[in-house]
Amino acid sequence: MPTAAVDERAQAHSFSIFQPPPNEASLPFARTRSRAYSSKRASLSLKLPADAVAALNGLAAPRAAALAAAVACVLYHYSNEQRLCVGTAPPAGSPPNALPLLLLVDPHMPLAALLDAATTALTAAGHHADITFDELLDLLGLADITHRNPLFSVAVRDAHEQAPLSESRCDVVLTCTGSDDCVLEADYSSRLISPDTVERFCNHVARVLAAFDTPSLTIKSVDYLQREERATLLTLGQGELQAWPSSLTVLDLFARQVAANADMPALYLCDSDERWWTYRDLDQISDRYAHALQARGARRGDRIGLCLQIGPEQLMWLLAILKCGSVVVPIDVTFPRYRIENIVLNSELADVIAENSLVELLPEGTRTFMTDGFRPDSETNRFQSPELSGEDPVYLLYTSGSTGRPKGVLMPHRSLANLVSWQNTQTAAAGKRTFHRTSLTFDVSFQEIFATLCFGGALVIADEAERGNISEWPEIFQRQRISRVFLPVIALHQFAEFSGAPLPDLEDLIVAGEALRITPSVMRLFRVLDARLINQYGPTESHVVTSHIMEGSSAGWPMLPPIGRPILNAHILVLTASGQPAPIGVLGEIYIAGPQLALGYFGQETLTSERFCELELAGLHSGQQPRTRAYRTGDYGRFTADGTIEFAGRRDEQVKLRGYRIELGELENMLASIPGVKHAAATLWTDDRGESLLAAYVVCERDDAPADTHIRQILKEKLPDYMVPSVSNLIRIDAIPLTATGKVDRRSLPRPASLDDALGNIPALTRADSVAETIKTIWARRLRVSYIDPQLGFLDLGGHSLLAIQIISEINERLGTAVPLPELLRGPNLTRFTAVVERFAGEHGDSADSAANGTEADATSGVRLPNGMLVFAPYPPEAHYLYSDIYEYKTYDQYGIRYSANASIVDVGANIGLFSLYALEHAPGSRVIAIEPVPQLWTQLRRNVAAYGERVVSVNLALGERDYTGELTYYPATPGMSSLHPDMTEERALLGTILRNLAENGRPEIQPLFAQEHQYLQERLASESFPCRVRRLSRVCAELGVEVIDLLKIDVQKAELEVLHGIDDTDWPRIRQLVIEVHDIDGQLQKITDLLRARDYVVRVGEQAPIHRGSVVRFVYAIQGGAGASTAA
Repeated sequence: MPTAAVDERAQAHSFSIFQPPPNEASLPFARTRSRAYSSKRASLSLKLPADAVAALNGLAAPRAAALAAAVACVLYHYSNEQRLCVGTAPPAGSPPNALPLLLLVDPHMPLAALLDAATTALTAAGHHADITFDELLDLLGLADITHRNPLFSVAVRDAHEQAPLSESRCDVVLTCTGSDDCVLEADYSSRLISPDTVERFCNHVARVLAAFDTPSLTIKSVDYLQREERATLLTLGQGELQAWPSSLTVLDLFARQVAANADMPALYLCDSDERWWTYRDLDQISDRYAHALQARGARRGDRIGLCLQIGPEQLMWLLAILKCGSVVVPIDVTFPRYRIENIVLNSELADVIAENSLVELLPEGTRTFMTDGFRPDSETNRFQSPELSGEDPVYLLYTSGSTGRPKGVLMPHRSLANLVSWQNTQTAAAGKRTFHRTSLTFDVSFQEIFATLCFGGALVIADEAERGNISEWPEIFQRQRISRVFLPVIALHQFAEFSGAPLPDLEDLIVAGEALRITPSVMRLFRVLDARLINQYGPTESHVVTSHIMEGSSAGWPMLPPIGRPILNAHILVLTASGQPAPIGVLGEIYIAGPQLALGYFGQETLTSERFCELELAGLHSGQQPRTRAYRTGDYGRFTADGTIEFAGRRDEQVKLRGYRIELGELENMLASIPGVKHAAATLWTDDRGESLLAAYVVCERDDAPADTHIRQILKEKLPDYMVPSVSNLIRIDAIPLTATGKVDRRSLPRPASLDDALGNIPALTRADSVAETIKTIWARRLRVSYIDPQLGFLDLGGHSLLAIQIISEINERLGTAVPLPELLRGPNLTRFTAVVERFAGEHGDSADSAANGTEADATSGVRLPNGMLVFAPYPPEAHYLYSDIYEYKTYDQYGIRYSANASIVDVGANIGLFSLYALEHAPGSRVIAIEPVPQLWTQLRRNVAAYGERVVSVNLALGERDYTGELTYYPATPGMSSLHPDMTEERALLGTILRNLAENGRPEIQPLFAQEHQYLQERLASESFPCRVRRLSRVCAELGVEVIDLLKIDVQKAELEVLHGIDDTDWPRIRQLVIEVHDIDGQLQKITDLLRARDYVVRVGEQAPIHRGSVVRFVYAIQGGAGASTAA
């Protein structure tokens, strides 16, 4: 702790300046920053260009101040942070230290002002150079942040005028040496940052130094990019260019298929191959419908509403509208009446095509064409096709609007024609079937339809029930030989929960709509499917503009894949807040240019001019055109070196939830309009599972505060369901937090309780729970609520389709029932749903009760252990042996090993999961990664840990020192001895020793076996082999987001050292404890203990348990730094 004198001097200087601490601003990282600091460093040098040297030598300010100002300018452009801290060293002759310089960067301030500020800060810091950096962190309460520098990421130093810099854990240190030949020497964290990134950063700093020659230049206008770099960045996002006929429309492409494939099937119904329509049928019927529309006055450019249920008729009327040259305006019949009225009135519709049952949804007085009973003219030649161009609008789709008024996006034919033509080069449609399940109110539906019908494929149409019942999709895909499926990300996650069988005809599964997240269930799905997963990106204002095909084994896929590279003719720009191209790896806003762009927002010219802007960037154009029209997406991303784009989320005001785009302002305006609500705010939160939830905050009148259920009911009447927060996420606060500029400070809104472990109040599932208790616990855990109001339905509590799938799957697996998904999607309250499940349980006899209560429901694999626990095992006798080892001898709970609350535990060689269960019971709130390569064991492991839900992630692979596919030998009668390194002599010796020990320790029934020992061991060690994926532990942890391992347990049958060699140097500090079963063959025990001690672990070699006495099996216990341990062995 600092002295009183130091503390007194520091208070005035530090607290007022560094509270709150500045946000982190650094260079682009090559990998995620670890919670453990890595001292691995590298260095490179850059000779400063002559113009930078001349400018630097011409300044009156100290070089350190100039360097700090230049670094702050660059970091502002990288991060858009205006409150930046740069480190520096004390004056020459002082002891080594690190001094923080806080600089306030206004983009409109001149460079000269920033230089003056840096000089003033440097002088002030020099007055306090005797306060060590560690003392300063103590004073600021930041000493606990040890994995990085809490104040600055970059430090600068003038080698001639300043003392050495003390160790400060910053990412980059720039040292300026020389005078006439100045050199920037960069010392940097090689674990975090690549040499290319550091070199670019040094060049950017040099460009800013050269700009000091023009001191009136503002921070925002400083051109810190080199000419070649700028040119590269502006072309990096340019898709393949292809000349495009200006008159081409999707109708032209469809007509070509009618001419070439008139008698080929174009449409099927899901339920039967017997009901289908050819291209000729589709063309002729839509011609007749178009003639009927023209007779009613439909003209080129008219907007015509389409309010029909999904089916062949809907597609025929869609084509008819387009053939009239009119614009289709889809109306989703599931929207609230208020929303539908807004769309109809805002669109100024000339007509609405509807069926009788849906007319009541439309505003009174709407001109409507009823399709019920309509019989078209049988003559098709009376239809007059207007001349259209690519600029004619094809559809008008509505998205959420910040003012409370939906925005209508008007899309031209050129955009759709360009997209579907490109789509056919990626996933050819000819002769193949595409599943049609997307509502026309989503732009993906037009891609789905016209990427098929324009290129000789067939659409298989799902009705309303088939669209929603995802559990039936695998059977539909197999029966209908589906080749291609377009899905929103949320539907992929739902499908992955249900599908487990191969689908031989499925070639491509294409997702879009929100950021793709690779979950364990998605990984499992694509281990089974021989299909490609394609991630596409594009807002409604442009439709799809980038695409990325996931490659390699799904086990190696990143959790958040990139959105890929631009499609045909698309041009993607990533620009910083100053409007300049963002360097490689630097986050910026995504802008879209090219023929993909919409015409604008219908009837909203001001908004159109705001979002569809004219860009004027030096180096963007090779011709004479000075400007480029672009759409400002509000999405953020970054380019990688090869031109791939990584998606990084949205601006605060607009979010995506389960594929739906939501303007938070629209929800806020609707909330504020409710009587009794004074102010409102909304935001999107992400929980620890990576799932999003929408939260609303209200400030209510004291005497007239509406009930939460009343607020939600009003919202449901006016907004789509996906925009209505659950009751538990309607949060009352005293005041809306505001930024300094008076805007809603969303980052300061209180965190919903459902995100935190309010789940600590939810009891864990036990095998003694009744059916009702089991259902209640599953609901509470999945919905993340500790109390369930019996009057509130599933949807009111925050339930949605993915949660419904997870709940139904868990209940059916745990209770042995077959409750259909729609039973929960109807939104019953807990009482009614429990009655439904009990009814199904009754139909299944006693299976549900036996599953819930842990009776011997599964005579072939259910094993009752001495503590009453029922587990499943492919070889039941081995379960008793494992129980003795783990629960009775407490092999993994000795020599100071701790099982702390909320621990992160990795179980390598998990077998059927008994150690995982022991850890979950002894470490409250812990999370376990259970890794088991044998499929037969892994299957039972998943059953045994199912009650713990998402606290356990089970992974079916082996670990080693490198990634490869090995051959695993499996012993069905001794599964725990399965190995990548089988040796019959070693296995026989070990198994024989264990049997003798068991016979001598209370198991006399084993004694007679020794008379036929050879034959017995031969039978127990009968084996089979199969390929097995082997991965490094560091890779698995990185993919699963494991940052700290509180306990690493290893039991891998002679591969222990290989597992340890698969841990990166930088990951060792994150592993706090290890317990390893070692097979001491060829000095393995010594090698492992030496390795652990070299890593600064206190190591104990345990006494052999009675069942292992005399064998090669030993147990090693290692604790990082010795915390909690006694002496080493």
